[in-house]
Parts: sequence; structure tokens; C-alpha cells
Amino acid sequence: MKKLQFITLAFVLTTEFVGAQSNNHLSKNKSKSLRNAHRFYQKAQVQIYDSTYAWPWDTLTNAWSVIPKARTINYVYDMNNNQTSYAVQQLTGGVWVNSVQNQMTYNLNNQQTSLFAQSWNGGAWVNSYQATTAYDINNNTTGNVSQTWNGSTWVNSSQNSYTYDANNNCLTGLSQSWNGSAWINSYQWISTYDINNNMITQLVQNWNVSVWDNSTLTNYTIDVNNDNTYSLFQNWNGSSWDNSQQDSMTFDANHNRTYVHDMVWNGSSWDNGYQSSLNYDSNNHVIYELQQTWNGTSYTNGYKGTFEYNVNGFEVYSTSLYFDFNGVPQPYSDSIYYYSHTTITGINEINSNAVFSVSPNPSNGKFFINSSDNKPVSVEIITSTGQKIMELTLTMASSAIDLSGQEKGIYFLRITDQNNIVVNRKLVVQ
Repeated sequence: MKKLQFITLAFVLTTEFVGAQSNNHLSKNKSKSLRNAHRFYQKAQVQIYDSTYAWPWDTLTNAWSVIPKARTINYVYDMNNNQTSYAVQQLTGGVWVNSVQNQMTYNLNNQQTSLFAQSWNGGAWVNSYQATTAYDINNNTTGNVSQTWNGSTWVNSSQNSYTYDANNNCLTGLSQSWNGSAWINSYQWISTYDINNNMITQLVQNWNVSVWDNSTLTNYTIDVNNDNTYSLFQNWNGSSWDNSQQDSMTFDANHNRTYVHDMVWNGSSWDNGYQSSLNYDSNNHVIYELQQTWNGTSYTNGYKGTFEYNVNGFEVYSTSLYFDFNGVPQPYSDSIYYYSHTTITGINEINSNAVFSVSPNPSNGKFFINSSDNKPVSVEIITSTGQKIMELTLTMASSAIDLSGQEKGIYFLRITDQNNIVVNRKLVVQ
């Protein structure tokens, strides 16, 4: 039995943040690229991934294997830091072999509009899956369609559609599947909200050829702080609703959920199910979670997760353990490590009249840095692990740097002009 440990090499880029939309932690800040006569205002940090490596857990040695099993590489981002492509490879017989690759597109609001997936057949990339997503003028998702490749053409698979009220609350959702010639209903959900736009009920119904049949009903209790302190889950028995599960939650002053008490219905009364406790740091990031299950007489440890973050609020480490029947912790899921460094582009509003480019890229190690002017700039070359291997000053509109003596891989170019504006580029040495 093997688990996977992930190590992700990431590059954290501080860029301009103007008018970016955010929905708590569910939306990432978008930024515009550095360009001619560009003006910098408020700054925001985004995390640009370089590669992800996965190590299997060997139960024979009870340790992480020193040989990786899989990796994700070739991350590409557009000028707004939207991830547009990446590839996954498996280590087979000491050789990295292609597995899957994904490509994504975005609209002007930086919302993903398409996903195109391909798999490796041993000699070439072949189509596998694609999906498209549509949005309304309020940036709400109105529908998505997925298709699979049958060897010669794309075949419909599933589609979802959504409606919203005037407050952009999702009122209904409809899921349909393709029967070979037409879309047929699968299930739908209907939600209601209170005056503070908190969801208070959600009804799920299944399609039975001609009518909708009730399936599940969830009722949410919201306190004066708009926190969901209680949830009741019920199942439809054909004529009425039967209790199924209930959750009671507590929150801290920052609306972080700190405790969950779950109970299940045994037909006549409530039995303990599990309880979960969570701790947070001063920035409201969860750093510890312990979930315990009820064995009939007491709670026993079931799951434990720990999380760490850097000063920029990016997660740098997480691990998950489960407890076996003897109470001994075992690896539960992937342990993830993020390696990153941060570039500060300045605080005050300043102008940059220079545009920088690098060519050729990728190359055998010899690159030319091209600038729209010939003013002196400071140049640093940094490895993917954050080690600075070169630092120099360039004074010409086109200057050469030589990394042919370095190992093949990905490096980061940091250019700082006289106004202390920093421009970052990724270099690939082949």
C-alpha cells in the first residue's frame, strides 16, 4: 500500500491589483502585466507554480520513498496569472513518461471558460475530455457542458444549468446527461435564502422519467453573526421526510468554524457520529484539525491534519493522518510542500517606461535580455529552490547571459530597474 507525498515548487509574484474580484478564499486575485508607461497601484501576491513531485509512501519501510512516482510540469500562465496549461508525468522504469495534459482558457473577467484534456497513448497526445462554462453579466456560472472523445469525434456527456435571484444567490441547479440523441434530466436542487443571503434550505430531487421525486432536504440554522450553527439532513421515504443526520457547529469571533458535533438518526433517537475540532492562526488559516468518531462508548481518534503557512499566507506544508484500529497514526492522504520566494514590486505609485523580453526561451542556456531602453538594470538569476546563482548589472538594450554551465531545468530571472520596479521571467534551460 502506498501513499503519495507532493512537493510543489512555486514562484510567488507580487503584481498590480486593480479592480480584481474576490470571493473570500474561493477566488484568486487577478493582475495585469507590466507594459509600456505602466502605473502601479495597490499590490497583491499570486502563487505561480513551477512543478509538483509526488513520492509514494512505502509501508514496508514505513517512510517516504526516495524515488518520486509522478510529477506535474510545464505550468503556463497568461498575462493575468491564469493557469493555462500543465502536464502530468509518471516515473516508469527510471524514465519520465507522459500521462495527461490540460489546457484552459479564460474570459475577460478571468473566469475559466474551457478545459481541454488529453492523455498519452505511448507515442502521441490523444483527446480525452473537454468542458465549457458560461457566465452571466454578474459573473455567475449559468451552465457548463462536458464531452468525451470516442476516437473520432466529441460526444456529449453531461451538462448543468443554474438560475439566480437579484442578489446573485443560486436558486436552482439542473443536471442532465446525454442518452445518445438528447439531454435527459438527472437531478435538480432548489435553494432558499434569508434576508442576509444565507442559504436556509436546499431540496434535491431526482428525475424518474416523467416527474421529479424528492430525495434529500437540508435545513440550515443561521445565528445573528450569519454563521451556520446547525444543519438538519433528511431523506424522503415516499410520503414524508425522515431524519438522517444533524450537525451542530461553533465559531470564533472571526467566523472560523472551531467545532462540529455530528449525530446520526437510528430510527427513534440521535446517536453520536463524530466530532471535529479546528484551530487557526492569527490570519484565520486553519492549522490543526482533529476528527474523532464515536465507538459506542467514547470518542476515538479518526483523522488529524496539520497545516503551515508562510508570511504571505501561502500554504507551505500540510499532512494528513488517520488512526487504525489500534490507535496508531498512518498516512491518510498526500503531504504537500510548497517552495516559494516573494518579489516586491514597490509600494508607491510609480511609472515604468521599459518593456523587457527574453529570447530565445527555452534555450541551451544562452539568453538575450531585451529592453525598450538602455538604462541600467539589476539582474538576478534564481533557481527553482530559491538559490541566487547570478547577479549583475546590464546597461545595454540587449544583453546576453549564459547559463549553459548550469543544470537543465527552470530558473527565474528577476530584473530591477532604477525605479525599483521588479519584472520576473521564467527561463527554461534545455
